[in-house]
Amino acid sequence: MQLDSTLGEPHAALAQVKFVNDWDWAGAETEFKRAIELNANDTNALHMYSHYLLSMGRIQESFDVSRRALEHDPVSPTMQLHLGFHYLTARQYDLAIPQYLKVLQADPSLPDAHNQLAVAYRQKGLLDQSVAEYLQVETLLGMTSDQIAALKAAYARSGMRGFWLTVLEFTEASDQSRISPYQIASYCAILDKKDEAFEWLGKAYEAHDSGLVAIKTDSDFDSLHSDSRFANLLRRMKLPD
Repeated sequence: MQLDSTLGEPHAALAQVKFVNDWDWAGAETEFKRAIELNANDTNALHMYSHYLLSMGRIQESFDVSRRALEHDPVSPTMQLHLGFHYLTARQYDLAIPQYLKVLQADPSLPDAHNQLAVAYRQKGLLDQSVAEYLQVETLLGMTSDQIAALKAAYARSGMRGFWLTVLEFTEASDQSRISPYQIASYCAILDKKDEAFEWLGKAYEAHDSGLVAIKTDSDFDSLHSDSRFANLLRRMKLPD
């Protein structure tokens, strides 16, 4: 691929391909750094590089890059949402929650903001609030009213376990071509179905599921970290320590 050596945007695009599609971690960082060197004000490149750093577990570096992007574009909804995601990934839930509420006050129609806020609430043990946010996500994404009612009933009857078992049931029954193995693995991990979680993570690896780039720092999989199969997956992906 021939790149114009004076333009940052093509390097940023190539970096994203190397990061998400190729899992070429070193190559991706080289291209991200080159893109930012050529255009230090490119908030898109800074945003993507911050995601890369989070996936590598380099939390403070990611935060520094996020702040740089916000300095260039302080009202960007994308960067305001990403700041919340940074706090979420860093397990700083008391900072993540008000950040997501700020984003949603400006635009309540953002499924990603509701979804990430739901995770923060769940990790804080605020289960009613978490379920309410998850239901808002599914409503925005077009889940049927009958399915929404079934999720509410499952939570009322059996708590979070019943809720997530129903989410898993609906997901596995949906169009198989649109299912993310990584997503199903996360549901299994939340339910403490470790063997099934690793089975789906194996499928995600074979499918080169783009979600796997976040496996190292995704809080949904924290319960799997002590299992040797988790370390083995990181080695197979050649993720740095």
